[in-house]
Order: sequence, then structure tokens, then C-alpha cells
Amino acid sequence: MFLEIATPVERSSASNEPPIKPDNLALLEQAVPTVSVSATPLTYSVPQAAALLGINRNTAYELVACGEIPSIRLGRRVLVVRAEFERWLANGGTRRT
Repeated sequence: MFLEIATPVERSSASNEPPIKPDNLALLEQAVPTVSVSATPLTYSVPQAAALLGINRNTAYELVACGEIPSIRLGRRVLVVRAEFERWLANGGTRRT
């Protein structure tokens, strides 16, 4: 049994696309939008919030369940929104109604 070795496919020089030159590359880089990602997340998981508070994970889940720690649900995930969490901490850990 013999194995055939595939040869690389050569590009046709009759391509309609002009080659990318440094000037074209600079225009391309300007046209592509960039998204900056903040180092600080918008939300925390309940275990992350527990770590920030220095409390047990189970205690944090209990506080979320009774509404003490502000949280939202996305499907099955429970998330603590950073802005609400920081506001909650600034108020001394009490929720305003």
C-alpha cells in the first residue's frame, strides 16, 4: 500500500485581489473596530462576591436567597451586579426599599 503525499496548492497569480501592501494594511487596521475589555467585571459570581466579603460561599448563597445581597438571575446562573454590590456595601450592607 502506498501513501500519496499531498502537494501544496499554489495560488493563482491571476487573482482579482490586489496584494496587501503596508498602506492597505494600515487602512484595514483603521476599519476594524476594537473592543476594549475592562479588567473589572460587570458582574461577580456568588463565590466571587463571598471571597470579596470574606465570608463562606454557602453564607453568600443564603444572603442572596433571602435578598440581602443584591443579585440577578440569568437562566440558572445567579450573578451579583458590581455596581449594585458596591452601592450595597457603601450603604453598610443594607438594602434600601
